[in-house]
Amino acid sequence: MKKLLLLALFSVSIMALSAQQRVFYGVKAGANLSQLYHKFAQDGSDLRCGPVAGAFVYYRFAGERLGVQAELLYSERGGRYGSVSRAYDYVDVPLLLKVKLYGNLDLNVGGQYGYLFNAQEKRKNTKPKAITDAREHEFSAVGGLSYDITEHLFIDGRVVIGTMRLQNIDVKNSKKIYSSSAALSLGLRF
Repeated sequence: MKKLLLLALFSVSIMALSAQQRVFYGVKAGANLSQLYHKFAQDGSDLRCGPVAGAFVYYRFAGERLGVQAELLYSERGGRYGSVSRAYDYVDVPLLLKVKLYGNLDLNVGGQYGYLFNAQEKRKNTKPKAITDAREHEFSAVGGLSYDITEHLFIDGRVVIGTMRLQNIDVKNSKKIYSSSAALSLGLRF
């Protein structure tokens, strides 16, 4: 009986260790180029460059060909139309499916929830003021590629397309503003 219990404990320990080898944690940081646009229109705003940084957890499965990655990121987005500049600061939570394409190259696709905690508008020669009609929650589509430089170091590039307008209210005759961004970041996996 003791041998059976010892064997069961040993088996559970081995399974836990093998599962841990498939779960990775890490941090990443980079730059985010974003713009505001009107849906179904050609006119986009000037780009806004801001930081993107945060942490992630990554789980590999299916013979190392597939994985799921969840992230918690700080991201600055926005843009400028003429003399009006809009800045939106988010806490983003992307959930990505990672598919190994070839060698160290992965395709990343999924969705992202964004929580807005700061929105400001600045006109030329004035102080910034809060945007009062900004929507607090945003959902976006995410797609991109990542490349493992080493076992622990990787580079990640992605495009994020907003699926919800940024205003909370629908003002007649106003343009419905959406956001899009491209981010390039360097990550460290533990």
